Amino acid sequence: MPNFMLLGAAKAGTTSLHYYLNQHPQIFLPKEKELQFFTDDKLYAEGKEYYLKHYFSGAHLFPARGEATPFYLHRSAIVIPRLKEFFSGRIKFIVMLRDPVSRAWSHYQHMVRLGHEHLTFEDALLAETDRLREQPTSWFSYFSDGLYAHQLEQWFEHYPQVDFLILKQDEMMADAHELLGGVFSFLEVDANITISDLSVKNEAGAVKNKLLMEMLMGRAPGSGWVKKMVPTYLRRRWGMKLRQLNTKPAAVAEKMLPGTAEMLRKAYDADLALLERQLGLSFSSWRED
Repeated sequence: MPNFMLLGAAKAGTTSLHYYLNQHPQIFLPKEKELQFFTDDKLYAEGKEYYLKHYFSGAHLFPARGEATPFYLHRSAIVIPRLKEFFSGRIKFIVMLRDPVSRAWSHYQHMVRLGHEHLTFEDALLAETDRLREQPTSWFSYFSDGLYAHQLEQWFEHYPQVDFLILKQDEMMADAHELLGGVFSFLEVDANITISDLSVKNEAGAVKNKLLMEMLMGRAPGSGWVKKMVPTYLRRRWGMKLRQLNTKPAAVAEKMLPGTAEMLRKAYDADLALLERQLGLSFSSWRED
């Protein structure tokens, strides 16, 4: 069984961290990131044997075995009971956090790129509460996904805080080697391993082929046939790879309106203050304009 989970947060650098951990010879990760096994009712119904067979074959040879699904962090009400059912032993959790204002903007841009979002960022923020009330499992949670203290509180009620390693994306960007040394020590693997490729993954970009993206997102003619013929775990594996190949660097990085950024900075301040008390860490750079 896995003995650690990279929980999230979404759009906080987990793809890069997953890529770095995959280079360590003592760490096992499935071929694809974001299994969604514990949030997908259909997949979860397949059971433990399916989970281990399709994602963790050969993992017993590695001292550290885990998966990375950022959605797990904010879907605790669904994920925690299922983890409790699956795992009887100790499990560690890695959480990568990002300045919630820039995270929200990156989240919005990602949804626009996938063709899910057609509102302006400001209108989407105003519509968020109503959208989530109507569709609780939708991913229009641009603001609420950045309420880290609230999310972690749910996890700490069920698992000891000592089993959580909290990381900051900006620290990984500043010195990935130092951050990874701490991660390796936390996972009890050789901390002296040097990761050779520290390139950044899953950067924001633009879509190369809109029709291909429509097909990959299940909105193009013939998508239903693919869903019937190809197993879910393979669709996820191939779909994520194809979406990455179908993305190119944006010619000009779009910027959030200054007034929107200021409004979000104020809205997040209380949660960040609580997060500082909760973790004993400083997030002052995220609380300042």
